[in-house]
Amino acid sequence: MPAFSSPYEAELDPFFQAAGLASRPLGLRGRTYEGRLNGRNVRLDASTRTVNRYAGEVRYREYRGHRFDFTVSIDPSTRLVAAPSLASNSFARRINAWYGLSRVETRAPELAHLEIWALEPDWAQRWLAAPETIESLARLLPPDPGARLRAISMRPGGGLGFGFKSPIRSVQRNHLAQWMNDLFALARAADAVPPPRQRAEPGRAEQFFQEKPMLGAVGILLGLMAVLVLLTGVLLVGLFLLVTIFRTTKKGARQNRRTPAPSARGPKNPS
Repeated sequence: MPAFSSPYEAELDPFFQAAGLASRPLGLRGRTYEGRLNGRNVRLDASTRTVNRYAGEVRYREYRGHRFDFTVSIDPSTRLVAAPSLASNSFARRINAWYGLSRVETRAPELAHLEIWALEPDWAQRWLAAPETIESLARLLPPDPGARLRAISMRPGGGLGFGFKSPIRSVQRNHLAQWMNDLFALARAADAVPPPRQRAEPGRAEQFFQEKPMLGAVGILLGLMAVLVLLTGVLLVGLFLLVTIFRTTKKGARQNRRTPAPSARGPKNPS
């Protein structure tokens, strides 16, 4: 097996170059592939995920896989999220409700393991009733614990998205081909359904992240750092106040022990 200087050279570069998509760096270690394929705008953002680890006093970064985000353009401008129920939680449900999404029930047994939310449930059910939608969703979001963090989404201005995390060495060209085929099938089905009654518009934050994803990521990181600094300051002030109160209380208790108690008999009368 040949040695590759970059993990992208093994599978991703040959596949997307053959499809006519251009590539460019994404951050320090990521890669973006973008272009037109089958009459649609196509994009893949592949970025590394690492965590800090320590060996004694030495800190190093441990690789935790890649984040893959596929996007295919579609005509409908709406909101929809589909993900395995294993990945669902109360926080995700609150976010969906905040965006005005409602839970969608599907009668297809192949999709019974999924939790689906949509801005227009009636439109979503028509899309979910298409045979190619059922088949493609079942392949992209299988009932497998290893695929519980996968998700399909529709966002105004963002098109049809498919995201997941995986070690890059496990991604092969046949996987990429199947994923792209399934995404194109979902896109065709979405375009074939009568359009939603309400056309969703992206919010300011969504527009910013779509136009400048790296700046958005840096902004989130700086915001988290600012919150961390603020919380650290609050904790230090609280700790200082507790220490001050403790010392004051301890000092008062000592003074009370040293002060003699007044006599119960009162002062002695002179004879």
